[in-house]
Amino acid sequence: MSKYKRHAEHRDFVISIDETNNGLGLPSRNRYYTNTKAMIVTGYMMVDSGRMKAESQRNEGKRWGFGPKRKADSIQRANDYLNENSGFLYTLVTERMIDSKPMSVLKAEAMARITFQFLINHDFLDRENFGIITDEMDGPSNGETAHNFLEQYLGHARIDVPHSFEDHAELVYPAVKKADMVGYCLAAIHLYGESKAWPRRSKMVANDSLESLARVINKKRYDKK
Repeated sequence: MSKYKRHAEHRDFVISIDETNNGLGLPSRNRYYTNTKAMIVTGYMMVDSGRMKAESQRNEGKRWGFGPKRKADSIQRANDYLNENSGFLYTLVTERMIDSKPMSVLKAEAMARITFQFLINHDFLDRENFGIITDEMDGPSNGETAHNFLEQYLGHARIDVPHSFEDHAELVYPAVKKADMVGYCLAAIHLYGESKAWPRRSKMVANDSLESLARVINKKRYDKK
């Protein structure tokens, strides 16, 4: 287990972040995207319930079997889960993006964008009442590098909240489990669907500049005064 030095102690709310296929090996069977590979970075925001309290939470969705032989059932099951667990946002890291920046930077940017968008969407979130917990990303050193960049990006929006990463956090924190399952469902819908667009477009965070998102957050904070 590896934890970042600023452990995300209990807060009123938690933003959890997980990634689906951290090796970018998510080739789509969608006929519109036969050559597309991407990593889905998913955020889930909920009341902070701490660590897992029930074995059933750990096993949430584990018996699901997504696959081409059960395509219709896979898509329906994934959509049902997303309808029942709607507190998510997601963004993509694509093969094309990794040509310009290291993966740790791209992951930190994705985490920051998702966090900023949650703050923009929800007035009840502020810089004191939430924490961020993520699954470990490609080992302790890469995870710490990503969180160091995340700290810098959060600083642009004057956000000073605890954040941490933990190996197999989806087995420990309900919020990370939700993010893990949401990413799994989004991947299933994309892999076996027939739409040109990624699913749940209203939940997708665009690759806008972090500076512009930070300005929106700072303006909202100024307007509240």
